[in-house]
Amino acid sequence: MSASQPYDDVNVTAWDDIRREFEESLLTIKEPTTLALIVIYTLLFVMSLVGNVSVCVVVWRNHYMRKAKNYFLMNLSLADLLVTLICVPIILGSTLYRKWVYGVAMCKLAWFFQGVAVAASILSLTALSLDRYLAVKHPELFRRISNHKNGIKLLGLIWLVSAIFMMPLLYVRRVFEESLPEFGIQISFCVESWSSEASKQAFAIFMLIVVYSAPCSVIVYCHYVVCSTLSATTNVSRQDSDTSGGCGNKVSRRSIARMLIALVTCFVVCWLPYNICSLWFDLQQTSLGVQVLPFTLLLAHANSACNPILFWLLNNHFRNGINGIICCGGSSIYSPKHANATNMRSPPRIVIHHAPSIRTRDTNRRTKPLIPANAV
Repeated sequence: MSASQPYDDVNVTAWDDIRREFEESLLTIKEPTTLALIVIYTLLFVMSLVGNVSVCVVVWRNHYMRKAKNYFLMNLSLADLLVTLICVPIILGSTLYRKWVYGVAMCKLAWFFQGVAVAASILSLTALSLDRYLAVKHPELFRRISNHKNGIKLLGLIWLVSAIFMMPLLYVRRVFEESLPEFGIQISFCVESWSSEASKQAFAIFMLIVVYSAPCSVIVYCHYVVCSTLSATTNVSRQDSDTSGGCGNKVSRRSIARMLIALVTCFVVCWLPYNICSLWFDLQQTSLGVQVLPFTLLLAHANSACNPILFWLLNNHFRNGINGIICCGGSSIYSPKHANATNMRSPPRIVIHHAPSIRTRDTNRRTKPLIPANAV
């Protein structure tokens, strides 16, 4: 054995220890912030998955829920499911292990689908706002264009436009590999590779305007007109009512307006910090932006779990339907005693069999009084 052999063994051992420490530093499971993110993301994943699937089932299995405005809400839930099933697991995995191990395809698709889902969400809310605006302000035009066929076409257009807006992400997202031959380590990162900083900043500003500022402006204007019209009108003609029986159309539209305002407010609150932080990071490239960005993205992803909760709180049909699916595994939005009415084309009415009969003015038929099912 040569005199230098012990020193060589020490050097090899030292290099192995350094490489091991480096590999362990890539795994952040022991950090308190990572543990908090894991717990919160897991809770949000379960809530979003159960809630959004329930919303889609309620709309799809009940014929009288298949209206244009409910299709927009179901489209919002589909976009939230896209974020939940693809983006959330990838983001959580990247937080746990800093090295990118998911391949080139997922590097491109994860951020592309996230962008498409966000764009589809805000465009769906915009379409629903315009739908309410036309129903209140231009009812004749609304009756001509608001139907099942046009609603499906508009949903397809929303997804197509969203995909076109996010196409650049498929090109600029790449896996960057850094080799450390002295340690025998190769590190992979999923990053955006732009041709210039100017093009990167231009895309960030374009996205902020087209996918955030402009739709929000349209939504605010539509709600202002709708709320002003409903407040000034004492008797709105009955059309496009999503309630049953004797419930007034004015009450129905006010209820929808409140729910839509809540959905838009939640979207703005959840996504505004991420949009500001992301734009700031693109323009300034500061280390603080890197530290804050994961938490703003967590808040943005929380929007996918909040929407079904708002449906449950602000809409009786969705509340009864989600309760039936989660608690009873049923497909109807009504309790079991009303289950035979769920296949009707319009919301069911309950007949009071022992109430006094009423004679109408223009006919000799004796009818029994009707009350809305949700009033029972």
